[in-house]
Amino acid sequence: MSTLLLLLAVGQTAGSLGDAGLAVTGHALALAAASSIAGRLTDRWGARTVLVCSASLHAAAATGLLACLMRGAGPSALVAAAALLGATTPPGAPVTRQLWPALVPGDQLRTAHAFDSITNSAAFIAGPALAGALTALTSTTSAITLTLVLRLAGSAMLATAVRAGQRQARGHAGRSRRLGPLAHGQIRLVLTIVLLDTASYGCAQVAAVALTRATPRRVCSRRSRSARSSADSFTGYGTGQVPRVCTWLSCT
Repeated sequence: MSTLLLLLAVGQTAGSLGDAGLAVTGHALALAAASSIAGRLTDRWGARTVLVCSASLHAAAATGLLACLMRGAGPSALVAAAALLGATTPPGAPVTRQLWPALVPGDQLRTAHAFDSITNSAAFIAGPALAGALTALTSTTSAITLTLVLRLAGSAMLATAVRAGQRQARGHAGRSRRLGPLAHGQIRLVLTIVLLDTASYGCAQVAAVALTRATPRRVCSRRSRSARSSADSFTGYGTGQVPRVCTWLSCT
């Protein structure tokens, strides 16, 4: 919900999809930069502490963004507010994936991650549809407020599932400790793939909204995103089933 609503809200306030695209880009870059820092802080201080602190900062950042939108602030202020919102986003998804090995047996871990992928895609299906319904019934500002409430509620629920003071093993000394996961070439490759995939998704999102401005039915942008996310769900399910199919073929 948040990315689409941010794009629509800034576009309406600034009157330009170019400025809205800059706001979404600033949000995404700040989120990516802060996620690695949040991971380091989680290893040092524990997931619960990081979730609580980041959720508090995120609430303040969202309040500032809403104030900028309601006051009709300029493009630079909106981009800065969007970046601050991204930088303070609680690390819900990484912490959730971190908990999977403690929740399921090792032989079911691959299936659990596939289920995680399907659930994530289902959220991308429901999110744009819900965002479109809320903007049609109320306003973009009200929809953003609901998004904030949902995110904070999810962070609070996740914080209760994490043992207080949970700490992870420290990294090794030397280059691995300085760079962390980036010291591994395969991790850098995966991050590059994620970066390219996310960039293409963002371009398609802005293009879909811009294209539907020329049509009388703006709901098409939400439907196009939901359709793409539906395809992602089937892809995630299929990927999770590949090892099981291969095992069945080898046995037969």
